[in-house]
Amino acid sequence: MMKPLVLLAICATLFLGCKKEDDDGDVASVDIQFRTDSGYVSHDDTVGFSDTLRVVMIAAEGADDLVTFLLSVSYDGATPVGTDTLGIPVNPFLFDKTIITRNVAGTERWRFTVVEGDGDATSRSLTFVTQP
Repeated sequence: MMKPLVLLAICATLFLGCKKEDDDGDVASVDIQFRTDSGYVSHDDTVGFSDTLRVVMIAAEGADDLVTFLLSVSYDGATPVGTDTLGIPVNPFLFDKTIITRNVAGTERWRFTVVEGDGDATSRSLTFVTQP
């Protein structure tokens, strides 16, 4: 009768002391930043019609390799439309985009998404309100 209790205690100790292999507790995630130097846009803003905005996104991998970059835009809250899709060959990855805003009043939401090898996706967005 003692052996089953000892085995049960050992199994419980082993089970409780182990982490699952997919436990992401301390895993670093993708870091997405926008260049903040003079001449670059790095935050949401109100801009003019047909304004030219230069954006440089910098993505650095976390625990997994970066695989794919996706850029989409949504006008006035409509469904996003993809504008760019690229494989990511280097870490960190820089994407340079010149955005020319529409010549109508409204909002443009530009979403920068990086996909890791395990399928996880990290996004950051910039929203521009266009006005005359």
